[in-house]
Amino acid sequence: MAQSRENLEKLLKLVSQVANESGNDWLLQQLKSNYGTSNVSNDKSIEAIYELCVKEIIQKQASNFYKPFKIQSLRSKLEADFIRMEDFRREDSFEDFSLALHQQIENIVNYLAESHNAFRAHIIENKTKQTYSIKKNGIYYNYDLSTLIFSNLTDQDKIDKSFQKDIFNWDYLNKLKSVIYYFIFNQKIYNYFDFKESYDIGNEIYQARNLNHRGGFLFDNQRESMNKIIASRDKNYFKFLGFLETFTTKVNDSLQRT
Repeated sequence: MAQSRENLEKLLKLVSQVANESGNDWLLQQLKSNYGTSNVSNDKSIEAIYELCVKEIIQKQASNFYKPFKIQSLRSKLEADFIRMEDFRREDSFEDFSLALHQQIENIVNYLAESHNAFRAHIIENKTKQTYSIKKNGIYYNYDLSTLIFSNLTDQDKIDKSFQKDIFNWDYLNKLKSVIYYFIFNQKIYNYFDFKESYDIGNEIYQARNLNHRGGFLFDNQRESMNKIIASRDKNYFKFLGFLETFTTKVNDSLQRT
């Protein structure tokens, strides 16, 4: 399909901007070498130039996004997943986009659960500490940290047994809750529903990543959650990206202070 004049003008502007940025001399030379003036009218050549420029931009975005991130050992993997995430977003492949975005968060959560000693010690040592309150019918009910992290369990014995395991071996969503509490909310929850809102988005990302594994058994609440995620898929691109930015920034800010 022939490109419109408007699209070609935008493309030329984009090529010019990227190729003339500092450090992109190689790109300008490659464009001159691969796509000389005699081939500019070729539609496939135009598309190839466009894809080359977009790829360069996404790689630069990934590098800049994680450049200040303190956990250097994760950077190459995080950048690679960021690039995959953006490629899937361009293709409007929401399931794959969600998986690649989730993998970045999961990688950070697992690293902290395994290697951040101050975080690990705080969670275990403060498991019975009053952490938040909820007002019901005019009465405040107080809850401790263990109840916050394992709100999916109603049996105190099961909660206590969970705390006998290493944090790294907890289920992912329990690890995610503990990381949000410690790094995003700085071990202080003034309003439980602010915490719940943050966690709910992280949980939605986790559930959306499961869209890649269709066919398995789902509980009614999981199926309902999946249907809501799919129904709002266009908005969820932005919501999930916003969570990724907030999550990585808050974690990094906390790491910088320690």
